[in-house]
Amino acid sequence: MYSKTPAYESVIFDTVMQKMDRFVSDFVKVLLKNLIQQMPPPSSVQNLSSYLSNEVQNQRSFMSSVASGLWSVMTLGLGSANLSTDQNNLEDENEKYFLPSDSTTQNTDDQLDCSSRYVAWQSCHILLVLSNNYTNESLYNPYRLALFHFTDTQNTPTNLPNSEPLPWFSIDFSKLFQMFTHTVHTDQYSLLLYMLLHRNQHFKMFILSRLQIDLLVMPLLKVIFTAPERNSHHIYMTLIIILILSEDDIFNKSAHTIPIKKLTWYTERSLSEISLGGLLILVLIRTIQFNMTRMRDKYLHTNCLAALANMSSKFQNLHPYVCQRINSLFNMLTRKRTKIITQINEENSKPDAEKNDNNNKDLLQDLSIIEELMKMVLEIINSCLTNNLHHNSDLIYSILYHKTIYLQFRDHPTFQDLTQNIDTVITRFSHEIEIVEDKTIENLRELITMGAKQFSRERFRKFPELKFKYVEEDQPEEFFVPYVWSLVYKYSSLYWIDHSVDLFNSSKNQ
Repeated sequence: MYSKTPAYESVIFDTVMQKMDRFVSDFVKVLLKNLIQQMPPPSSVQNLSSYLSNEVQNQRSFMSSVASGLWSVMTLGLGSANLSTDQNNLEDENEKYFLPSDSTTQNTDDQLDCSSRYVAWQSCHILLVLSNNYTNESLYNPYRLALFHFTDTQNTPTNLPNSEPLPWFSIDFSKLFQMFTHTVHTDQYSLLLYMLLHRNQHFKMFILSRLQIDLLVMPLLKVIFTAPERNSHHIYMTLIIILILSEDDIFNKSAHTIPIKKLTWYTERSLSEISLGGLLILVLIRTIQFNMTRMRDKYLHTNCLAALANMSSKFQNLHPYVCQRINSLFNMLTRKRTKIITQINEENSKPDAEKNDNNNKDLLQDLSIIEELMKMVLEIINSCLTNNLHHNSDLIYSILYHKTIYLQFRDHPTFQDLTQNIDTVITRFSHEIEIVEDKTIENLRELITMGAKQFSRERFRKFPELKFKYVEEDQPEEFFVPYVWSLVYKYSSLYWIDHSVDLFNSSKNQ
């Protein structure tokens, strides 16, 4: 934290990375078990912490970190005070794990109790530090490799291509999954989950096969929904997790078969009988709309729309409110586009040419972003209609209700190809509605449902399948190293001399 020396030049990192190979698998395994067990410290440490809080408040940060730090050193790999310190206990795959008795997802407003789960909390920090530093391509990081290659105790381990010759270990994935359902709303655990989903194919396949995937996805959606209360790094990592999950067609399809009940944190509207897939769409659309004022944050908008695009071919039985929000998103983008074009025209009419050029450059950049977003929304609607028209009568009804926002682009050179299929749907169903006598909402919905079942998809123009895959940018350590150490700095309960911290001011630390 105090050094400007890059990790690969550090004697400590060199020793930890290069001279401890035979301990690496056991060490990473112990750290993961600490996360699963969530062991509370013994009462003596808790009493000491309380004493320090009451008697020596001005020294609390330093002294409690020393006491807790000593306890973490004593127990890191040795189990709780009530367990034998015999090494065989660490290898016993049948040991009992501590987890909350309630199997449902906890209220994510409740932050993890760092003091009562100190060993797990610090184990997560250590794991993140070891696996995110010393990551240059020319360097060998055995902890990172161990984290990306461990397997499930309940299945026969499968060797991955090009795996390193280390004795990989096994962890009970079901217990690890359950742990994440209770902790993924925090920065540290969401970052760890991202790393496992992105790089550990064994764990990724296990997660995607879960029947109760909503237990993991719901806290992630709440994190995104409460974005103003979170830091931007946390929001980005959560969105990337959603994007990675959306790369799987089975996840996309099953999400629309999982009903969501007792949805208390979604405060924009009371929702009943909505699916997990429908809620995913709502939260992602809301995120785009909420951040639309920050026009140059293209990264966030692109990730949201990429996840929606991946899911779009599997949209089924969308809730009427979800359909309304999809159309409202496109309508908002068209209004934003019109406003920007008006501003460009006003700038062009001003006499100060040099100033106009600078302003126009920004406006043209905003216009380009808006039009890209509009095209992606049209592609998403196209994908849904061409693949699942017969399962989305409410979307057809909503499109017909908002048809004017699409028909205005029927002959626009930028959008006419993407509006062609939507125009086909509008023309076909508008005709059927015109000739029917009983135009009550119930009758129109029934008419559209029957018409959707009889509609031939051969009438649609074919487009390439929408598929986006998350890829880490070049030199990801520039993002992850400061992020990880900022979490350690803020949440580790260790004492730092603020004015001596150099890490965040140095671009060379890796």
